[in-house]
Amino acid sequence: MNTPFQILPHHLLSSGTTIYDLAAPDAAPVGLRDPATSVYTDFHRIRPFSIGSAATIDEVNARMIACGVRLLFVADAGGVLQGLVTYTDLFGEKPLRYIQEHGGSREQILVLDLMTPLDRLDALRQGDVLKAT
Repeated sequence: MNTPFQILPHHLLSSGTTIYDLAAPDAAPVGLRDPATSVYTDFHRIRPFSIGSAATIDEVNARMIACGVRLLFVADAGGVLQGLVTYTDLFGEKPLRYIQEHGGSREQILVLDLMTPLDRLDALRQGDVLKAT
């Protein structure tokens, strides 16, 4: 099936990538011909939620509940992105696999043990998104 839409190229994030902390605007309904910028999360305008890599599973879960999200960015104290952690990381097979490989209990598992590290994340270039629908 031919469509006028093209897949945007993705790229690995580089070391030292930071996340923004700004106020969130109101969302509006969108259609297929609207700019891609109307359907993505722009961290220049939407506050991303993050957590440190030394947080425990219970701390991550509590933060996700408090923020109303199922994904947290993992950042150092300076806001430099280290990776991300999702609800599925917490309640999927990763914790069990970690315990089988390393021992210990679920309460001892840290974000660092479950997160997807920066070198495994893909991102879209802002310029590509600005031109896309």
